[in-house]
Amino acid sequence: MVLLLCPPTADYEGPKYYGSVSLKRIERLTMRDRVDECLNGADELKSPGSPAPAVEDDLLFSSGHTTDYYELLGLGMIRHRASSDDIRRAYKKASLLFHPDKSDHPNAIQRFKAITKAYEILSNPEKRLAFDSTDDVDDSVPDRVSAHAFYATLRPVFARNARWSVVQPVPDLGHENTAIDEVLAFYAFWDGFKTWRDFSADCEYDLDEAHNRDEKRWMMQQNRREQKAKVKAEKERIEKLINLAKTNDPRLAAYKEQKEREREEQEAARVAEEQRRKKSEERRARLRAEAKEREREAKERRFRTALTALEGKNDGSAEMGYLLKSLTIEDVDKAEVLMDEKSLAAELSEINQKIEAQKAAFEAKVAQSHVEEEWTDEQDRMLAVMVKKVNELVPKRWGKISNAVGRTEKDCIKRVKQLGHRKLTQLRGNTTANKTTVIASKPVETEPETPQDKAEDDGWTKKEQKAFEKGLRAYPEAQCRADGIMPSMRWELIAGFVPDKDAEECKQRFIWCKEQVAKKKAST
Repeated sequence: MVLLLCPPTADYEGPKYYGSVSLKRIERLTMRDRVDECLNGADELKSPGSPAPAVEDDLLFSSGHTTDYYELLGLGMIRHRASSDDIRRAYKKASLLFHPDKSDHPNAIQRFKAITKAYEILSNPEKRLAFDSTDDVDDSVPDRVSAHAFYATLRPVFARNARWSVVQPVPDLGHENTAIDEVLAFYAFWDGFKTWRDFSADCEYDLDEAHNRDEKRWMMQQNRREQKAKVKAEKERIEKLINLAKTNDPRLAAYKEQKEREREEQEAARVAEEQRRKKSEERRARLRAEAKEREREAKERRFRTALTALEGKNDGSAEMGYLLKSLTIEDVDKAEVLMDEKSLAAELSEINQKIEAQKAAFEAKVAQSHVEEEWTDEQDRMLAVMVKKVNELVPKRWGKISNAVGRTEKDCIKRVKQLGHRKLTQLRGNTTANKTTVIASKPVETEPETPQDKAEDDGWTKKEQKAFEKGLRAYPEAQCRADGIMPSMRWELIAGFVPDKDAEECKQRFIWCKEQVAKKKAST
């Protein structure tokens, strides 16, 4: 059983700290013999031949070591565990025995002074604290400890150092069956260990011996430096003891292994739960996708049914056919409005209204454009010449043509479509005499006609084919559908890239090209 110790700064209650030492045994101690032993010990430590110092100095200092004040008062067996009452009783008894008026001993005065000095030190809490800090105790810490001798080796070491703790009582080291919570609390206490040990009484310089204030200040600085170094060494010694215990404590090793197993089990459970959750989510996602796919297929079937019904009601107009092809599943899925005849008629009416609205918007856009001026013969001839000279590969072709003719680009494009290829050819034939004048007034970069410009068997030159392909890329079908451009309007825009071809010719050319591509794929 470890004896819990009390810090000397507190007011002591003696009997409960005596341990195995009884009051009766202490009272039987011979105070005279103990004081004589201290005096004799001090005399023996004197160096031979040296001048005899005062007896009081011998009592207080013996070869650099502080005199044992507890032994002077007869409290050597209980020492720091003695209470203030114990010290007062011991001093009273010793002073009665060694008072000079009541003793015929030749050193009675020196003895009485030594006892009085001991009482002054031990009755003052601060001085007693400094004296107890330098008490001759075993401060050693083993360098290593075996596993089987862990408790037997370190238990007395912790017990010796427990007396320096400010906080009392100090937790016990325990044994192999101690609960892990108590073990952790034990090490938590020592990790935050606070000591009252200050080593001030063991400093080199005595401030009372200073001759002036400056010397006293210098002594204080030297003592503080020495005291600080000793406090640091004491802290390192306690840390060494704690680290040694933590490293070799079999209970901590078992606890760490248990925590590691629990962590691995938790990680395995987490991974298993994550996999289960992931599989569950994948299954739910698959079921949702399958349900969505079935719903989409049902919508497609309704869409095809409704589209077939609408195509049966179509009057054959290109606008109606285009609108039917632009319908989506969402348009047909709104409360299945197309599944009965009455709703079908209502939807057809709505479609007609959309067509009329688009036509009205297109006509309004045309009406808002500037009023066209009549084309003169000279402008027609100039337009015919520039269309021939400035081919579709020239950057900003229509801008250059419009600058030469003196009309806007839209007017030039529209006029070319109105005149047609044959009329333009005739106009170019009538302007041979004026060719030099036209080119001089508006110089334009042109390319000489090459054999590639000659018409093929189908009536399309390679330049016209390139211009046609450029128009297709400029107005793709999907983009025109998204922008609300009708197919007839789209072919008009594409024809604007091919000067000598109209919208119908461009449309037929597109159909012919698709047939040629299909034949080529079939042959391969």
